[in-house]
Amino acid sequence: MEYLSHVTRLIDAFFIFFFRIPDDAVAGFYLGCAVLAAVTVFVGDISQALAHRINLSHFRSQTKDMVHLHNLSIKALRRGDKENYTAANKLANDTFGKAFFTRAALFTVSIWPLPFAMGWLDGRFQGVDIPLPLFDKVVGFNAIFLPVYILTRIAYSRIKPRIGFLRRLDPGLAPPAEDEEKPIPWSEVIEEAMPSKKSVRKKTPGVLPAPVLESGIDAPDGLREADPAVTRK
Repeated sequence: MEYLSHVTRLIDAFFIFFFRIPDDAVAGFYLGCAVLAAVTVFVGDISQALAHRINLSHFRSQTKDMVHLHNLSIKALRRGDKENYTAANKLANDTFGKAFFTRAALFTVSIWPLPFAMGWLDGRFQGVDIPLPLFDKVVGFNAIFLPVYILTRIAYSRIKPRIGFLRRLDPGLAPPAEDEEKPIPWSEVIEEAMPSKKSVRKKTPGVLPAPVLESGIDAPDGLREADPAVTRK
């Protein structure tokens, strides 16, 4: 317990240092929140990448089954085999549901540091009013930290693929294997089912298409009228 208390004091001293760098208390709070959010996002992402890598074979198996069953259902649909399409599509949906919740659990790993960061802020800034820039209002620490955390997470997701260490660590950023089965897109199926569009010129009764003169220019409108004898026929 004494060791845990010592670690807690070190973490507290590390984070509060950034809050005290600027002379202005408000600026210090915003700087400290930015640093705390960055560390929270980074630690969460590293945890998520490690969890993904540890369970990589399971994730790949789920993805492989999901894509294979999806393609089977599409092939059955193309053949007009309703029975096999329904069976394969049901299995594909079940597999997709399992994969969805597995990845939802993986996402929760990436946000596990957030409650601890909020708890630390609560212990340090509970009841402290924080002024909003450009507004004559004050809010609590959570109204500042949560938006900063979200913005930091968005910025981090854009920067992460450009950092070699993080790109190699996270299997989610790895390119697909060459022999991996590719899913058949629904857009391709829809295009196959749609009839080809042919440009059909609308014909008006009693009016013939404009003849083209030898010069390549359309004849005047007066020459477009049909011969009365042709019209009567």
